[in-house]
Amino acid sequence: MNKLLSTLALALIANATIAGQSIDQQLQAAANGRVLIDNMRGHITVEGWDKNLVKVSGELDDAAEGYEFERHGDRIVFEVNIPRRKAKGGEGSKLHFYLPHNSSLNAEGVNVEFHIKGVYGGTRLETINGNIEAEALKQDIELETINGNIRSRNLDGRIEMSTVNGRIDDQNSSGKLELSTVNGPISSNNEAEFIEVQSINSEIKLELLKIKELGVKTANARIDVILQEFLPRGDINIDTVSGRVELKLPEDISADISLQNHAGGHIHNGLSEHQPERPRFGPGRSLDFSLNGGSGNIDITSVSADVDLNPKK
Repeated sequence: MNKLLSTLALALIANATIAGQSIDQQLQAAANGRVLIDNMRGHITVEGWDKNLVKVSGELDDAAEGYEFERHGDRIVFEVNIPRRKAKGGEGSKLHFYLPHNSSLNAEGVNVEFHIKGVYGGTRLETINGNIEAEALKQDIELETINGNIRSRNLDGRIEMSTVNGRIDDQNSSGKLELSTVNGPISSNNEAEFIEVQSINSEIKLELLKIKELGVKTANARIDVILQEFLPRGDINIDTVSGRVELKLPEDISADISLQNHAGGHIHNGLSEHQPERPRFGPGRSLDFSLNGGSGNIDITSVSADVDLNPKK
């Protein structure tokens, strides 16, 4: 019986070791300090709170040989130590951080899923294989992943999101927005006044409350834009190769509109009676006209793509 109990005890110790080290630590922090997180793999959740503390709890990577959690002035650094010989395999760390709302956050990893909420001092996230979910972030925001999706809600500030082999799903952003994908769709319903989009092999759907500047560059993409309000002296510039562009615009829009279609494709104008013209020599079509005084500018240049302009219903 004693031998059986000893065997069970050894098994429990072994399982605890395999499961990874549990941690529950906290440090005093500046209200508007910086937090740096470096974790090779796993799941990282970060939430802003009203306390001047940075707290971390959860379970370390099975292969981890400890961690660093230190304060240097207004900066707090957390790093999981994984030796190179153990860099492959393992389930990764599962960690939950709390930090002051007005902190700035810089977090990176290789195979890491990020879930971030309520950080107001600026956020920079970078992972190679992993999804990013972000909510209620402010100021300068950079979200970057390869082989992963980005899902964002209620961001405000200067926002940059990019992914390769993944999708971007953005809702209710405001400020200045830059979106970039390769081999992945983009969907955004936002209040940003300044937007730049770059994409290859994609489907882009933008529902915009108001716009001052919109720039889109794509190849092999379908672009659908619904615009509620075109701000005075606004500017829309779309450059696409292959695919389709459809803009649904306010009926009272005031803009000078120039559409240039090279080497194939069609132009449909549902905003006015103006019709496209063919060049004297070579393929393509073009259409230039003005609506309601021409306060703003809309320029669309396409190669082998269809372009549709329609009134927003």
